[in-house]
Amino acid sequence: MARQTGKRTFRFMGLGIFLLLAGLIFYWVAVGADMSNPHANFWRVVRQGIPGFMTAPAEGHTVLIRNSGENWRQIRNNLIMPYSQWVLALALAAMGLFYFFVGKDKLEEPRSGIRIERYTLGERILHWYTALLFVTMAVTGLSLLLGRVLLIPIFGHWAVS
Repeated sequence: MARQTGKRTFRFMGLGIFLLLAGLIFYWVAVGADMSNPHANFWRVVRQGIPGFMTAPAEGHTVLIRNSGENWRQIRNNLIMPYSQWVLALALAAMGLFYFFVGKDKLEEPRSGIRIERYTLGERILHWYTALLFVTMAVTGLSLLLGRVLLIPIFGHWAVS
């Protein structure tokens, strides 16, 4: 019985050494191999926007890829992102300071007790519908602009994705 256990242990050790050597060989091949995309230079040239020959008869269809999206990303990341958080914070601070110094709008005379209808029910429903759409668009726009910077650190990836 002890002899069989020794053989089994020797087999497992041999298998472990084989797997370790195989893993080292795969790692060595992967590190030494050229992992770059063979078509990368072709697509770099295409992204430069150099016009070429096209069979499309329309004028202006000779450029395969337009870089306007990349240009917008550069503007967004370098100009808008660093300052948007400060602009938002300053706007909130300005509103808070205005309310602190000016306060509520006070009535010039006491209430008379007579009520007049300013807006109909349909106008009020339309107003609140538009207000909810505005808030929804503001929240989604801010999450698109500041999602990585603000929302992911606070709520995590599971809430944002």
